[in-house]
Amino acid sequence: MKNYDEDYDDYASIGYGAKIGEYVRIGKYVAIGDSAEIGDDVRIDSSARIGDNARIGKCVEIGDYAKIGDGVRFGDKFRCEGLEVIDFFTMSNVDGTGRRIYIYVHTKGITVRAGCFIGTLDEFCMQAEDEGKYLYSRTVRAAAEAFAAEIQRQGKTGGWDK
Repeated sequence: MKNYDEDYDDYASIGYGAKIGEYVRIGKYVAIGDSAEIGDDVRIDSSARIGDNARIGKCVEIGDYAKIGDGVRFGDKFRCEGLEVIDFFTMSNVDGTGRRIYIYVHTKGITVRAGCFIGTLDEFCMQAEDEGKYLYSRTVRAAAEAFAAEIQRQGKTGGWDK
């Protein structure tokens, strides 16, 4: 990795002590925080923000306007919400409120975060149905179960099999 302590081309800003791997593509107006580490073969699109001390593994793509907070680490054996995450995705506005929900497939099953709620897929669906949100419950369940099945079909492990 290379050490960068000054601005990068195309109006990107690289923080003090940041380390950038080989073959990294950094878009215009990207801001990478102090002491962040970016692995090899990473693409960071325009206007993305990477926080201080964040660690991004190799072969990662970060989209336009993405915001990655301080101290974040992506790569094998990704942990989030106390889970050993294999893969995750988000959905927005499923219930018409604009709220974003997070669905994590992890080594022990499926977990959903929606606002202040965090729990298993079954717990989420039970609570949604108790609130009369049947379409919300069924939509989230179908998406989460299809996603988990595809992860299994692809043999993804998130590095947790090592």
